[in-house]
Amino acid sequence: MTVIYQAQNAIEAHMLVGLLHQHGCVSARVEGDGLQGAVGELPTMDLVRIQVNDNEVDHARDIIQAWEQQQPATPEEPSSSSSDWINGVMLGFIVGVVVTLLFVSQ
Repeated sequence: MTVIYQAQNAIEAHMLVGLLHQHGCVSARVEGDGLQGAVGELPTMDLVRIQVNDNEVDHARDIIQAWEQQQPATPEEPSSSSSDWINGVMLGFIVGVVVTLLFVSQ
């Protein structure tokens, strides 16, 4: 058996194994999906893998490559700038002043 794909999680791995089975890769299987539960909510890497028999490696990789090309691009996360940080600090300061004035005036 050869590892052909490192899945992000068990759901992705099982979905891809189902796709491989539909395309004739009958030996495809998920390895390591039980390990994710052992670490709880901590992020993990490279625990869940997809394996196939050596004689199906090329066919399985072609199927997964075609699937990857059909996936939408991941949106970029906005970068936080120093002005965002300063705006947050200023807002916190203003809220603190207003709350303080409300309690002092009573």
